[in-house]
Amino acid sequence: MLGTDTRWILTEFLNAFDRVNKTPTLQEKLDLVCLSIVNAGLYRRALIAFYERCDGKMCLVGLGSAGIRHEEIQRIRDNFEPVPEEEWLKKFRSEFRIGRSYFIPHEVDFASSEGTSIASDKTPEEFAGGWHPDDRLFIPLHDLSGETIGILSVDDPFDERRPTSDSISILELYSNLISAVINEFMLLGKQYQNMRQRAEQATLELSESQEKYRLIAENIGELVYLQSLGGAYEYVSPSVERLLGYTPQEFCRVANEIWIKNSEMNQQAETIRDSLHNKQFKGIPVYYLELQCKDGRKVIHEIREEIVERRNGEPAVLGVARDVTERFRLERIHTEMELELINLSKMSSIGMLTSGIGHNLNSPLQAIRGYSEILLAKHPDLVELKLILKGVEKMSDIISNLMTKSRQDQDRRARPVDLNALLEQELKFLEANLEYKRNVKKDFRFSPETLQVVGVYSDFSQSFSAVINNALDSMWNQKNKKLSVYTNLESDWICIDISDTGSGIPPEHISKIFQPFFTTKPVMTEKKGSEPTGTGIGLSTAQQLLAK
Repeated sequence: MLGTDTRWILTEFLNAFDRVNKTPTLQEKLDLVCLSIVNAGLYRRALIAFYERCDGKMCLVGLGSAGIRHEEIQRIRDNFEPVPEEEWLKKFRSEFRIGRSYFIPHEVDFASSEGTSIASDKTPEEFAGGWHPDDRLFIPLHDLSGETIGILSVDDPFDERRPTSDSISILELYSNLISAVINEFMLLGKQYQNMRQRAEQATLELSESQEKYRLIAENIGELVYLQSLGGAYEYVSPSVERLLGYTPQEFCRVANEIWIKNSEMNQQAETIRDSLHNKQFKGIPVYYLELQCKDGRKVIHEIREEIVERRNGEPAVLGVARDVTERFRLERIHTEMELELINLSKMSSIGMLTSGIGHNLNSPLQAIRGYSEILLAKHPDLVELKLILKGVEKMSDIISNLMTKSRQDQDRRARPVDLNALLEQELKFLEANLEYKRNVKKDFRFSPETLQVVGVYSDFSQSFSAVINNALDSMWNQKNKKLSVYTNLESDWICIDISDTGSGIPPEHISKIFQPFFTTKPVMTEKKGSEPTGTGIGLSTAQQLLAK
């Protein structure tokens, strides 16, 4: 064709010939030839229609194409009706013939019910070389007996010109190649071809199934794995690289090394895993693991595992791991917000109480102090007046300490806190409790060194208060009541030891004492006598505050 490199076209044709001989299926061969026509720079759209005769009609057997939308090909397949042979042969009229090809210009009023022709989607103005969108160019395909068994139809020439006998010669070479392909297909025999088609379909379905499961495995948000009961990983989904940064091969090598050490969560998980792998666990367990990603990030995964049986009867563990780090983070934020609200409510109550006490007690105390000093000046020998003034001073100190504590508890800034002074102040406030003041022996030993940390004063105050009150509650029915508080400095560690002579903690409750709302104390409406009550949030709150 004009403006086309003939050497390149012939090279492309020879390459197509070679690839066709190596391609196993008829469909692939037909598509490959069409694609070669496009790649050779001849026409932008090519269609091969392969027919067989059935009851005097031409029935469509196969289609090959290139440059044509999938929707158009599907439309041809879906709408094709068997065409009477005489109707189908109308297109092969001598006045349309160029060489072995047929060209029907758009000027000719030609109607055919044949449904496999292709038409350009361009307008006439888009073709500068004479080709019209309604022009039709096709080459018949023949079997070994010379019967017409199909057509090669092309459209949209790259040079935008109508065909000539010279320009169409290359297309006729391609038609010879296609005829040879189709004749080879026919010579194989229908029975063999049917078997081959079934095999091809099974292969395609298997490939599609594999592709489907590959896409699921690679894009699923969870990590899927298969383990032997001995713990060896036999399969790990590719999603592990997106979730943890390791390739499946790397994960299999390091899986047992990326557990966060000394994690209570992982210790519980190990117990469940051991039970499952030893087939002692009923049902589908759910547990959580703290893992370290390849980039150093720490994440939490929810693990669901189940014993499955292989085809050979051997058991294995099928597991699904889901990243729940964000969920845990949000739960932690929620907990912190609850603590903040509790703390704000507490601080508000203390502030209002302190303000009332300061207002209601300071004025009368000043009056008592003033009159007592006047009387003492007149009667310096009255010992009782001196005792009154001493009591007034003590009450002033208590009010002053209370006001100071209130201000400190309401200060949410992190600042240096002297833990010795804080503990002494908390223990001093407890003297308002007559049971503590009169019936509890005290053994307080504070370190001579300054035990200073940076933190929020009220967090430490609330935490120590919760632990000490819990100690006092545990001794409510004991004859020997003794509270011991020791502080000391060991290397870089501040050690605070709070002990009591209470009833102790039953072993089965040890793992639960920091759980929110877990308590062995009765509620207010169920208590007996002076028995202490509880809600189960004191130690839980203390742990969470100190863990910050």
